[in-house]
Amino acid sequence: MGYAIYAAVLTVILGAVIVCGMKGKYGMIAGGILLHPLWVVGAIRLAKPDSFWARKNYSEDKVEAARGRHPGGKSSIGGSDRFWNKSLTGGRS
Repeated sequence: MGYAIYAAVLTVILGAVIVCGMKGKYGMIAGGILLHPLWVVGAIRLAKPDSFWARKNYSEDKVEAARGRHPGGKSSIGGSDRFWNKSLTGGRS
């Protein structure tokens, strides 16, 4: 009985890690090493616009809309660069 539980948990964790990789969420994979639920959160959240997952599972309209929201491509680990610039400069460029 105990081995079945370990196998089920391992399957969920490895599945979440694989889905995170397919969605381009490499920061979530790295963070999940310290805090395992991050892998599940990364697997549930939307994929990055240029990831394998987005190209295969999202319509072109949705991918273009996502690219429009993130015109610079990849954002920093801390989130949107626009957020940090506004926070640090008080809204001044």
